[in-house]
Amino acid sequence: MKARSVLIAVFFLGVVPYSTVAQAVRKGGDEPPQLEKILAGRTSQPNEVLAGLSAIDAQIPLGPLDVLKEYERDMALIAQRMSAELASISQAGEANQITREQAEYLIQQRYQVATMQEQVLSALHETLEHDVAQAATLVGRPRQSDTAVVVAMPSSGPSAGCK
Repeated sequence: MKARSVLIAVFFLGVVPYSTVAQAVRKGGDEPPQLEKILAGRTSQPNEVLAGLSAIDAQIPLGPLDVLKEYERDMALIAQRMSAELASISQAGEANQITREQAEYLIQQRYQVATMQEQVLSALHETLEHDVAQAATLVGRPRQSDTAVVVAMPSSGPSAGCK
């Protein structure tokens, strides 16, 4: 135990002078340059991705019914996107830009991806729809009281009425 205390004391004696010197250097030095001064020298355009992220107006769904509508909208968008992609693949095949086998392969791959996406959204939609229906039935039920009833247990000794 004594060796441990001595070791800790030696450690602090070795570290404290370095930390005080580092703080003195930081206090005595100039203030760090401001961000505006650093960025003013740049001639490049701001990063479009970061500018786009800061310009996004986040819309939070108001509730589960809004999320259900979003699922339905996304499923419709998947169908529209797949239809447009199939049309472009078909046009590329007709223009001899791709072979018939390549077109068939691309159409099959696009169909499988769209089917999986639709199945995931459909499962999420059904689950949320079930939860909403279940919550609606719980709201319609009369609430049970949350109060607890405390009953005194009879004592093991003779009661006052038995004397």
